[in-house]
Amino acid sequence: MARLTDEERLALLANNPPTVVVDWDGTCVPSEWPGRPMKWLPGAPEAIRAFLDAGLDVRIHSTRLHKYEGDYTTLNQSREDDYRYIRRMLDHAGLYDVDVIFDDSKPGAIAYVDDKAIRFTGDNWPEIQAQILTPKHDEERKLFEGVGGVTDFIRTNIARPGDIKPTNPKDAVGSSKLPIHLWPETATIMGTMGLLEGMLKYGRSNWREAGVRASIYVDALRRHIGAWFEGEDNAPDSGLPHLAHALACLAILVDAEAAGQLYDDRQYAGGGYRDLVEECTPHVERLKKKYADKTPKHWTIKDTEAA
Repeated sequence: MARLTDEERLALLANNPPTVVVDWDGTCVPSEWPGRPMKWLPGAPEAIRAFLDAGLDVRIHSTRLHKYEGDYTTLNQSREDDYRYIRRMLDHAGLYDVDVIFDDSKPGAIAYVDDKAIRFTGDNWPEIQAQILTPKHDEERKLFEGVGGVTDFIRTNIARPGDIKPTNPKDAVGSSKLPIHLWPETATIMGTMGLLEGMLKYGRSNWREAGVRASIYVDALRRHIGAWFEGEDNAPDSGLPHLAHALACLAILVDAEAAGQLYDDRQYAGGGYRDLVEECTPHVERLKKKYADKTPKHWTIKDTEAA
C-alpha cells in the first residue's frame, strides 16, 4: 500500500478531524453520581471550546448508565435522562458541536481526559501498580486495613461478572420496585417552587409539626387550578405559576397524611357521589349522539390570544 502524500494526509484530517474524548463526572462536573450537578468544574467549558476552535472533534464519553441497577425500562429512562442532562449543560455553555456517547466501547482519539486516568509513559508500570494498589486517603486506608489489604477489599466488595444482575427486557414486567422515574422532573421543579415560597414564609416542613386541615388545602388547590384553567398563568401575590402552588398543595396533603398530621375534615360521607357519577355518565354519550350533526366553534384560550 502506497504511503499518503502530505496533501492527502491534510485532506484526510480535514474530513476526519482528530478527536479528544472527555470524561464527564469528576472531569467536567463534580463527581456526585447519581446526582446531576448543574455546575462546571473551573476551566472545563473553556478548554472544550478551545479544542473546538482549534479544529478538534470533542466527544463526551460517560459510563453513567452502567452504574444503574434496575430493569430494562428503568435503564432506558436513565439513559434518556442522563443524555438530556449532559446535552443541556453543553448547550447552555454554547458547546453545541460536542457529541455525547454512552457505551462500553473506547472511541478512537488523540487524547483522553479523565479524572481516573493514569498516563503510561512506556516504562512506568511499577509506578502504575503502586498508584492503583495504594490507598489514596485515610478512609480508603481504614477500609483496606479492615479486610487485609486492597486486593482482599476488591475481592470482597467488587461484584464478579456472575454477580451482575441481567437487564433482560422481561425484567420490566417482573420488577417490584417503585418506578420513581415515571414522575416527571418538570413537575418536581414546579412543586419545589411552590414549597420554597411556603418555606420562606412559614418554615420548612412546618405542616409536619403544626398539622394541616384538609379542606384548607383543597380550597387552595381548587383556586389555583381554577385560575390556571381560566387562563391566568401566575398567581398575582407570589408571581409563581398557579400549577406550582397546586402541586405544593397536593404534596403537603400527601405528606401530612403520611405523617399523621392531616386533620381530616372532608365532606360527610353521604354515599351518593359515586352513584351520581355513574348515573350521569351515560348522558354524555347520549348528548353527543343527539347533537352529532352540529359543528359549533369551541372557544379556547387560543382564541383569546388571537383577539
